[in-house]
Amino acid sequence: MMKPEEYNDLLESACILIDEYIHSNINQYIQPNFHDVVRKNVVGLLADTICASRADTICASREDEECLINQAVDEAFGIFYKFLIVIYI
Repeated sequence: MMKPEEYNDLLESACILIDEYIHSNINQYIQPNFHDVVRKNVVGLLADTICASRADTICASREDEECLINQAVDEAFGIFYKFLIVIYI
């Protein structure tokens, strides 16, 4: 289970990854499934990173962590679209 400060770090990481992915692939932004592609890449990267960082423990709770990752990515997209998208327009 994640502590609140770990979740905040996860949320910050998700925001950074979303921003970086969009910035690096801005020409693909007009594609209809771009949001899904960004989401899939960010969720996968965060899940792999968290599981790798907890190599000393079995990732039996990966489903629980992926649920929190999905929640953090959803929240990060909300932040991105509310505050950061203006930078790209």
